[in-house]
Amino acid sequence: MDKVSDLFKELKDRINNPLVISFVVSWVFLNWRIFVGLFFYKSNELDVDKYKSYIDLIERNNIDHYHRATAILIAIIYTLFYPLLKQFILIFGTFFDKWGTTLSLRVVNAARVPFSEVMVEKKKNQSLQNEVTTYTNDRDNLQTTISNLRLRISEIEKEKSEEVAKVTQETNKEITETNHQLKSVYEENTELKNRINLLENSKIDFLLGMRRLIYQSGSQALIKITSDEIIYYIDSNASLSGRLHVDKTFKILEVSGNLKAIILTLQLYNNSIQPSSTKYFWRVPLQAEDGKYLCRSLNNDINEESNFTLIEAH
Repeated sequence: MDKVSDLFKELKDRINNPLVISFVVSWVFLNWRIFVGLFFYKSNELDVDKYKSYIDLIERNNIDHYHRATAILIAIIYTLFYPLLKQFILIFGTFFDKWGTTLSLRVVNAARVPFSEVMVEKKKNQSLQNEVTTYTNDRDNLQTTISNLRLRISEIEKEKSEEVAKVTQETNKEITETNHQLKSVYEENTELKNRINLLENSKIDFLLGMRRLIYQSGSQALIKITSDEIIYYIDSNASLSGRLHVDKTFKILEVSGNLKAIILTLQLYNNSIQPSSTKYFWRVPLQAEDGKYLCRSLNNDINEESNFTLIEAH
């Protein structure tokens, strides 16, 4: 058992020999077709390259004695000169390391700055940092102020809108009330104009026609009012379609008055040619109440008066 172990150990040492490894690498390099075919080709791929089998691949690409000698020579040269090449590479690397270190020291020495200049630059840097901090604080304060101003502007615009809406509402209300007042004034003026026009033209057209005169005591009289006289009939209850008998006649001498009523100056004629010397005065309102004119009869004695009502006769 020990002999077998020694055999494998000896074999391992021989395989690890630099000359053997160099030869194997050289042989693989010179016989690369065989290496690629054995490790990377499949059976169907051999047919593509017109190889019958892996044996055929090896036989057709195996190197001759000249190439085997070349592989051995390369292995020997590499094995002998590799330590020298390795030492040369090590010396070359050490040289460049030293040269780089020296160059770095020179650069560092040339780049040294006096302590006073360092302190000056440090103060400048600190000053710049303070300015940046101040600028940042000012910017934040300015942004806060802008936000507050925008909020205040929004509040003012809201208050202004509410105030405008309130003023508009009040103004519209006042305009509506004024329009109502103007309408009332216009209607009153129209009424006054009508009354003034009635007085100026001394018209009693609104009284013309057949009417019933109802005294305050309840007695009645059937009368006919024309533009210049008032005719009383005997039968107050007679039909308007039948024959009417005249009782007495009053001539209208004058029409006067004010904006509320007219004053009729009357003179009695009876059936005689000569009129009576007595004059009578009627006060008739310009406006009727439910179709009734509430009138007053005045005689020469101004303190004595009686009330009566004029209504349209049917």
